[in-house]
Amino acid sequence: MMSVIQSVYKLNVRQLFLGNSNAFLISSGNEVVLVDGGLGDRSRLIIDAAKEMVPDFRGIKFAFVTHAHYDHVGSIDSIRNLAGASVIAHEYEAEKLEAGESPVPKGTMWFSRQISWLGCVLFRNCIRFNGFVPDLTFKQSLELPFAGDLIRCHHIPGHTKGSMGVEIGPWFFAGDTLFHLLPERVFPPFADDTLELLRSWEKIIMIGSKKIFPGHGRAISARLLQYCLHRAMTP
Repeated sequence: MMSVIQSVYKLNVRQLFLGNSNAFLISSGNEVVLVDGGLGDRSRLIIDAAKEMVPDFRGIKFAFVTHAHYDHVGSIDSIRNLAGASVIAHEYEAEKLEAGESPVPKGTMWFSRQISWLGCVLFRNCIRFNGFVPDLTFKQSLELPFAGDLIRCHHIPGHTKGSMGVEIGPWFFAGDTLFHLLPERVFPPFADDTLELLRSWEKIIMIGSKKIFPGHGRAISARLLQYCLHRAMTP
């Protein structure tokens, strides 16, 4: 399942629902990049969608891993092999990516706490995937060239220690730092550090992107994230 979200300036973004999570293709001119890889190997679907977006497809330039969870990395290594993408991740996630480990995060709500506990018991703290080594890692921030402009990667911990967000033009791709499955509800059901998560929300708001794309659910505005942050910090 896929849908074209919108076009702003020279940029286009296409959201793909892969398994139970979002992946995003962003194009400008003949260049295209991927944010996250969904659940399972859907690399052929991703490449076909990329070919529809650019007039002269020559591969996928970068594949960004917002965090090392099994439902976000399924197609990443195949996209590198089939489309020549350089894989980008935060340095804290690199060891988990190589080992193919997907630790079950702590639950932030009563039901997700039960799921987290059950996952830890049944899967011995992780859900496995085929491991791979990222081509490039960073610590706090990273800038990469894209179609005559820059992509900016930001460390936004909370959901996981090495979660990262990807800023491309007026858009921000936040991974599981937020969910948007219910109206005006963006707090993720799982997060290793909720205080760090809220600080990362503040950071995203300060960046000032017009639209924020989550790992699960629909895009939101910075205004809605500001409202949710205020509500989360109000006793």
